[in-house]
Amino acid sequence: MTVTRSFSVLTLALLTLLFAQRAGAADPEFKAWLGSAFTIPGEHSELWLAVVSDTRPDGIPLEPRAANLTFKFLGDPVYPRNTRERLYVYKYTVLSYVEGTHTIPPFEITLNGKTLRSQSLNLHVARLADSAWFDQTVLGKNYRFASTIAFPRRVSYVGETTPAEVKVYFPAKFRVDGASIAELERAGVVAPRFEVSELLYPRHVVFVTDVRLAGQDYHGVCYRSTVTAIHDGVVSLGPGHARLTLTALNSARGQFVPTKVPLDVPVSKREFTARALPQPAPPEFRNAVGRFSLTAIAETTGLREGDPITMRLLVSGRGNLDTLNAPELASNQSEWKVYPHSRLGRQGESRDVSGVATFSQIIRPNGSQRTIPSFRLVFFDPEEERFHTTTSLPIPFEVALAHRTAGTPTSILPDVSTPVEDMESILGLVNPTRSMGAGSPSGLWRLWHLLPALIAILLLAQITRLHILPRWRRPSASQAVERALTSVEQAGPGSREFLRASGSFIEHWIPPEQRDDKIAAVLERRDLDCYRPGSNQEELVETERRGILSHLRERASVSLVAFLAILMLGGRAQAATAAPDELYRQAEAAWSEGSYRAAINLYELAHESAPLPADVLYNVGNCYFQLEERGLAALYYHRALHLEPHHAEARQNLAFLKRKTGAITMERPPYQQHLGKMKRNLFSALTAAGIWITVLAVLGIFASVSRVLRPMVWTGLSVGPLIAVAGGVCLGLYPNDLEFAPIPERAIMVNKVAFEARTEATSSSAGVISVPPGSLCRPLARRGAWTYVELANEVRGWVPSQVVRQIVPSDDEKPKKVADLSA
Repeated sequence: MTVTRSFSVLTLALLTLLFAQRAGAADPEFKAWLGSAFTIPGEHSELWLAVVSDTRPDGIPLEPRAANLTFKFLGDPVYPRNTRERLYVYKYTVLSYVEGTHTIPPFEITLNGKTLRSQSLNLHVARLADSAWFDQTVLGKNYRFASTIAFPRRVSYVGETTPAEVKVYFPAKFRVDGASIAELERAGVVAPRFEVSELLYPRHVVFVTDVRLAGQDYHGVCYRSTVTAIHDGVVSLGPGHARLTLTALNSARGQFVPTKVPLDVPVSKREFTARALPQPAPPEFRNAVGRFSLTAIAETTGLREGDPITMRLLVSGRGNLDTLNAPELASNQSEWKVYPHSRLGRQGESRDVSGVATFSQIIRPNGSQRTIPSFRLVFFDPEEERFHTTTSLPIPFEVALAHRTAGTPTSILPDVSTPVEDMESILGLVNPTRSMGAGSPSGLWRLWHLLPALIAILLLAQITRLHILPRWRRPSASQAVERALTSVEQAGPGSREFLRASGSFIEHWIPPEQRDDKIAAVLERRDLDCYRPGSNQEELVETERRGILSHLRERASVSLVAFLAILMLGGRAQAATAAPDELYRQAEAAWSEGSYRAAINLYELAHESAPLPADVLYNVGNCYFQLEERGLAALYYHRALHLEPHHAEARQNLAFLKRKTGAITMERPPYQQHLGKMKRNLFSALTAAGIWITVLAVLGIFASVSRVLRPMVWTGLSVGPLIAVAGGVCLGLYPNDLEFAPIPERAIMVNKVAFEARTEATSSSAGVISVPPGSLCRPLARRGAWTYVELANEVRGWVPSQVVRQIVPSDDEKPKKVADLSA
């Protein structure tokens, strides 16, 4: 064990030295963060300035001059970020005694000879209204608390997204132990959940302000969000309450003991007036309200005449970034064909009005074009109270005049040797008939096993004491059914435990088409007894339990026999059916013409009576990618890899898709990322070679080979295990998703969805998260139209069942695209 562990460490070290690369570092950003943007005169709010770098900046930032603002430097802690970089933080307090909106100018710092500037921030200062005060009882005593809802003082417009905070003030003798959300009623406004403001590092530490009120020291806690008016006139937010837990000293037996006091602090209603946008609005105006700038990036590498061009549109600034429509192409429609856009992940927190919204847009030139026109975004600036138009710069491009034949995709696509980081599009279609011939390249690499196998047979012929183990065993499915029935039989004595176990068995082992009236009655009884409150059904008697068990065994046996028959008949049909070359050619022709739906239908038509092969699943995934259905594309790539784990094209496209969408999958340490860049076949061959060498050496010893071969035998006996262990360690460390869940339990989120997440370790809410399409998940429970899933990052939550698709079986009903369900 010690030798193996030492060898594993050495192997990891060698792999790290062999594959370690330093990615080109982007220019560091100097960012500013304000704990509370709404304060009262004299209230201290922390201002953090942070930069991530592998070297310490030159000195502390230079404080800018700002009228009516006072800054105080608190320190410059350094926090670890990774093995190479650190988070350099510069902490200040900022306060003002003058009411109004004050701009915190950018701070400047020098790093590696370059001057970095932070973004500017707004600090809103207003007095606390007398109506904000109320009496709060804590451990039997009354104290003066205050709460308020804070908005910018400027009148808002319909559709304008503005920051908002719920502020709670309490005596400084109490300490904050925890805080979560503020729940408020809404009338005429849209507002994400108000969540407590936390420190940048460490996370989950509540940010607290300091202020002196009514001659006493007070602390303040803020809950941040944004507010958008949806109609003009008077709208309101509140009333409601804020969840807060304080720690107070309680006197017990002459000693003061810290005691946690959970509070639901009341928050009064706050109204404001929203104005309608000026009319008439420009014809190109859609819904952008704020102040924005637009940047367009085009993927023009390797274009040929008439090829589609993938655009990435970046809208940065302040405003309704989460709801604004995509910019439009400022060109004649007869010159360019514009396909529907898709919204990518947003940079910046959803509770912040500033950030970057990213859109993906595919355009195709009609005729000969050499310049991509500008994209246009018309927005209303609420501060200047007028409309503006921002445009991107035109992008010239060159095309390669190459003759295009039928059945060839319309763009020059990367190949398998292209690194994922350099890919600008997915790999192209593959010919599904390539794996049907005996001499297919995918199987040639395994032919080397014939030589050691022949040698082993010759050696085995000389060894009479070796017995060949039976190769056929009892089907594992029947064993699993027996084990599952045993667990049902051994369920608890109560009806609830037995019915829960029976229902789980039915849902797992008996498909809907094999369920009869008795099975439906068991499920109905399970739902009535176990999931409806106040149920007082009679307990099951022993005869009823035995009858249910007997029927479950009967129906499960029928399902298992039917499943095995389908497999046998499907295998015969596939063996007897000729390769559908003509349908494949038609599908490739439809692909080259951009008719991706037709290509999918042709691939499915070619395998009406049999499951889709791995290459066809891969091609279908490519078609869904071109249709902007990224979740379904990831689903079919996963299905292709399930049937053929060495499918290089599917694996590479899946990695590219994860980089494109930010899908949540298994996070890999750096050494696994480097291992994943090499083919798994290499490590499999290395392990197999070591095992063959060891087996042949052992057989050679028992076969009493000649003296000439004995040195080779002993050398193989010492070297073979080392080679096998090296390959086995690499295989064991090779990235795979089995550590998350077995393949039958894995599923893919085929559409973007937002839900209230909960961590595995606690039942408390971890906030609302947005899950990109293609994310890996594991369904844990299903209740009607909702499914409880666990993501690969150990976050759990309820999502609509229609967005969750199992990876296997891969020949289920064809999924249909549904609308995005992000909140």
